[in-house]
Amino acid sequence: MHKIAVIFESSPFDRKGLFNAVHNRILHLKNTGECSIDAFCIHSWDNAFTRRMRRTPHISSRQDSVDIDGISYRMLWYDFSIIDHIAVSKLHIPPLFFKHFIKNHLNLLSGYDLIIAHSFTGGLFARAASECYDIPYIVNWHGSDIHTHPWRNSLILEHTRDVMAGASCNCFVSSALRNASEKILQGIRKEILYNGVSESFRTFPEEERLALRNCYGVKPGTKVVAFVGSIVQVKNVLSIHPIFSTIQSLYSGPLQFWMVGDGKLRGEIEPAMKNDPDIDVRFWGNLPAEEMPSVMNCIDLMILPSLNEGLPRMP
Repeated sequence: MHKIAVIFESSPFDRKGLFNAVHNRILHLKNTGECSIDAFCIHSWDNAFTRRMRRTPHISSRQDSVDIDGISYRMLWYDFSIIDHIAVSKLHIPPLFFKHFIKNHLNLLSGYDLIIAHSFTGGLFARAASECYDIPYIVNWHGSDIHTHPWRNSLILEHTRDVMAGASCNCFVSSALRNASEKILQGIRKEILYNGVSESFRTFPEEERLALRNCYGVKPGTKVVAFVGSIVQVKNVLSIHPIFSTIQSLYSGPLQFWMVGDGKLRGEIEPAMKNDPDIDVRFWGNLPAEEMPSVMNCIDLMILPSLNEGLPRMP
């Protein structure tokens, strides 16, 4: 039986798209019974100052591991460094403390037959382990890894090329993302590996949907129009208020507008929307991942104006 390590940076305490995508892939691999899998989750530890600066949620303790659906995630905590932040984001020079963090934890990846990494940080770990222990690795690239971050920082672009070049295979979650990666590096093995859809996302029976809508405060006969996702620039959230207003002006029946998610631009768009007397809007913030199927079954129309979404439509 092959021994596989999966490593990525995300948060099991605030489970969103990337974490859920990786989690479902791990579950699939585990259920094949053909390999043993150890999962490593990289997470920053912010003090009060950096937490305020980065607007990250408070975490009470550094847990050694987090168990979800029978998968145990070994937590790799690193202290977020302002010095590294300035070095990378402003000066475009390699980080010092994070480099030591990788070196100090690299032994955890020894002895595996394969390393599966997700996104840039996981790829950095996998590449370092491959060089040290001669272990092949695969990198799964998601959204901003390709179409955003490398083009904002020349250092990240350089390291992304290095990680891609050393990988046995580079996998992308859509053909659009794979095509975009050609601007970064050509002549290497690239495959498309779509994210699966959890079986929990299904259309509930009408009676159950009506009961849920009542629980969420939706009056009978009201249509719900919603945005679901991170309230950040790449999701084109500044266009949502005008979209909501246009829909309201074109529809004669009662409407309720939902913003499900959180992000850096929430403070900019929430006051304007709530002060608009023509639309009835609710900001739900981040909701638990297990609640999302219920929320989605309450929505009549979902708005996805993202600037760089690889698969914006489902059949």
